[in-house]
Formats: sequence, structure tokens, C-alpha cells
Amino acid sequence: MKKFLLTLLCVAVLAPIWAQDIIITTASERIDAQILEVSKNEIKYKRMDNLEGPTFVIATSELASIIYKNGNVQTFKQEEQKPQPTTYQPTGQGTVTLLEGDKAPAYQPGVTIRKDDDDYYWLGNLRMHEEVYFEYIKNNCKDAWDSYNTGRKLFYTGWGLFGGGSGLFLAGIALAAAGDWGVYTVKYTYNKSTGQVINSSSSLTSEQEACFYSGAVLLSFGSAALSASVPLLIIGSIKKNNSHEVYNESCAKQQAPMSLNFNVGGNGVGLALKF
Repeated sequence: MKKFLLTLLCVAVLAPIWAQDIIITTASERIDAQILEVSKNEIKYKRMDNLEGPTFVIATSELASIIYKNGNVQTFKQEEQKPQPTTYQPTGQGTVTLLEGDKAPAYQPGVTIRKDDDDYYWLGNLRMHEEVYFEYIKNNCKDAWDSYNTGRKLFYTGWGLFGGGSGLFLAGIALAAAGDWGVYTVKYTYNKSTGQVINSSSSLTSEQEACFYSGAVLLSFGSAALSASVPLLIIGSIKKNNSHEVYNESCAKQQAPMSLNFNVGGNGVGLALKF
């Protein structure tokens, strides 16, 4: 009889525990609850210690698993968080480096830009990759952006001409050499009675001539492309590398606000426009 009463007591004590759902969050927090509704994005539940109280809602992205009162376990797969580009917030201390793919900082009036030997640009204590710098001036200084963008286009065009011209030049040399170094057709003029050779001449075959002249044409085009690439590379590089100086002159300096002042002097009363 005592064993039976003890068993009933254990059942009475443990029944509420068995009849509850257990929520495990991604922060390893355990919530004893009664699940009311489960959807794709959230679940609704009441806390076991206050079943008459409010209904709580929690996003499934914050859940690791749910252990239901019937013993079933539901786990939640968390999506991998992609790294977000950093946004620079100036603190006045230390150096911040923004790499390619990071967001360009907000405009900083009165702060000039300098360029180091590693093709990084400095804006105060901020060190910017070239692509970040390009976005910064694109957003904040049209003159500097025009200079940099024009210079970059000229520079890349120059490299294209240089590469194409080099290929044509080498191909022209190969074709011209193949045509010139082939077998010549030799003609002799001689005295039939004595057999003495009076004159001789040599000439290329038609195939060799075509090869030689094609090579000469390619050499001409290649030389022209190489000649045109040099000034484009030089001018493009200068405009690109000096764009930060354009920014410093056009956009970094703070302009004094324009004001209209009322002045009274010995010569009378007047208005002075200050800018």
C-alpha cells in the first residue's frame, strides 16, 4: 500500500514535467513551455509557470530545437550568416583599413587625401583600397571622379593597344621571316656557245610573297598600335594618380559660407557680401 501511494505521489509530481514542451534557443537557453502554434518563421507558446499569462512569440531563427512532450525532437537549421561589408565610423584613434568590397566612408569635409606607395589612399586615419577610394570620390567629388575615371579608361585602353600591338608585331615578324627565308626561284642567263653565265636573278614564290607582305602589314599595324599605346598609358596613369590632388583642391577644402552684412561707416550705410 505504501509503495502504491508513493508511486501515485511521483506521478502527481512528475506529470506536469512530462506534459510540457522544452524550447532550446541558439543561446542555449531552456524555456519550459506549452507550444501553441509552429510556423515556418516563428512559434507561439505560453510559459509553463504562467499558462494563464501572455502568449509569447519567438522567431525560428533564434531556435536550436524543440523537445515536445511526446518525446519528439525538432531541430532548426540556422542559415550561415554572410559577412557584411564594414561601414567606417571615425573614432579619432588608430588606423582603419577598408579593403575591396567594403563600403566607402561618408564624406569628411576639410580632410585631404594622400596616396602611399602601395596604391592605398589615406583619408585622415582611414586607409582605403583603390576601389573603395574610387567609390568615395564617385559619391563625393565629381571633378576627382571624372579625372580618375577618364585616366583609368585611357590606361586600360593603352594596355589593350599594347597587348594587341605586341601580338601583331610578333606575328608580322614571324610571317615576314617565313616568307623571306624560304626557297628562292633562281633564273640564269648564259652564253649557249661557251656555256658562260652572263646574269642570274632570284625571286620568291607566290606563296612566299603572300606570306612576306602579310607579315609586313601586320608589322605596320602592330607598330602603330604600340606607338599609340604609350601616350595613353602615360596620360591615363597621370590622371589616375593625380585624382586625389583634384579632390584636395576641389572638394576637400571647406568653403566659407556666404553672408550678407549690414555695415554702418563714416561714408554712410551699406551692405557687404562676404564669401
